[in-house]
Amino acid sequence: MMHYEEIIEGLGHALDEHLTRMAQINKTLLLSGASPVDMPGYDNQPLQSLRPYISPNETSLDWQSFTRLNEIQEALNETCAKIRQNVTPDVRETFYAELCNLSNEFINRLRRFELDLNKEENGIDPLTGLRSQTALLRDLERELSACARRKDYLGVALGKIDNYALVDSKLNADQKKELVAFIASILRQNMRLYDDGYRYNETLFVLSLKHTDQLGAIAGIERFARMLDEVQNTLAGRKFADLIGQKVTLSYSVSRLEVGTNIIEFLQGLKRDIEENATESTSILEYEDESNLAKYLRAMEEIPD
Repeated sequence: MMHYEEIIEGLGHALDEHLTRMAQINKTLLLSGASPVDMPGYDNQPLQSLRPYISPNETSLDWQSFTRLNEIQEALNETCAKIRQNVTPDVRETFYAELCNLSNEFINRLRRFELDLNKEENGIDPLTGLRSQTALLRDLERELSACARRKDYLGVALGKIDNYALVDSKLNADQKKELVAFIASILRQNMRLYDDGYRYNETLFVLSLKHTDQLGAIAGIERFARMLDEVQNTLAGRKFADLIGQKVTLSYSVSRLEVGTNIIEFLQGLKRDIEENATESTSILEYEDESNLAKYLRAMEEIPD
């Protein structure tokens, strides 16, 4: 998280401001002889001060959490305005109950945002429980160093959800999150205790398979693909197949990561391998990293005339 410390500090100020505002509102409503028209509105400037630090990516954790907190803030202000209107005590009491519910949701969402940020900062994807993209490069570099010392293998597989345009058109935002968590749960069940799984983005997953060459990594991916298919034959596992109109599948590119490899280019190569060569659902491709000469020639081709 690029602005982790700034966001965490800002959330603390936003909570303090929220509690202060709610105390002022309660004091006005409960004070003998006070009129609801004197009740202050709800405004949380510390929350708004976080905006420059929030990622513009609409799929990111901080953007989604910040957006929801803003929606609750607007609802709090609107409810305060309703209470200030000259309405009967019974109606006012209904609006006050709504205000209290919104206040509780604001606090819970803010605390959850803080907890999720802490998980992400420590390399855990909050949605899936897998390792996060933030931790991926660091973990692979560390594991490659260990492989060099042990003269060992490291298998890496990248999986991409097939037909994602169809998935995207059939599922709403919450259902797509559920789908990612569903795939991750099966991935975790198939991993050995010393392997690591990563959520790379909304469509990609990465597996780091320790003490494993390319053939061993392919065998592991085949087990996962079978289980993903079998689970969707059960009543509980059919939900997404029914919504989408076909079973959820992934295609994979699998390779052995060698010491000295540029990890970012290697992962880009796995992704490109799937995009260019996966001809059917659940394709399992063996990726051979390009030689330095091949990389140079391809880079030259991409330079505009």
